[in-house]
Amino acid sequence: MTIILPSMGRSGSTALFYSLLACIPPHAGRFVPRLSETEIAEGEIIKTHDFAPDMLPDNWKVIYTYGNFDKIERSASKHPQEWLEAHLYHLGIDELTEANLKANYDSWKKHDRVLFIHFDRLFESADIISKYLGVEIVLPKRIK
Repeated sequence: MTIILPSMGRSGSTALFYSLLACIPPHAGRFVPRLSETEIAEGEIIKTHDFAPDMLPDNWKVIYTYGNFDKIERSASKHPQEWLEAHLYHLGIDELTEANLKANYDSWKKHDRVLFIHFDRLFESADIISKYLGVEIVLPKRIK
């Protein structure tokens, strides 16, 4: 099983990524800016902000985290311009707009094997994620 953790950013994917690495050893984990340009090995845990590929490999389990646009925009605006430019590159967009983030979300939504979790429910979703992956996981407490 390969686990893919796409998100629109600023929606808990990093916390989920590190939780899965801790709970499902010995899996390799890394951030991948462009899925189509990267060879992904069986058993990896991949964090990305990329758009979905046209087809999902059968061995992929995908958990997409998302949030409210205004909260994502506020969170991103607290970072330096250099960070924001890198984040936009990772998202594959030129501008952080609701339409661009919705396009990212919609690209994953077209696949029926993707588990979607809103940031506001992420830290209470260990049971749902465990059942989806078939592996017991523990999530950290939510930090305000």
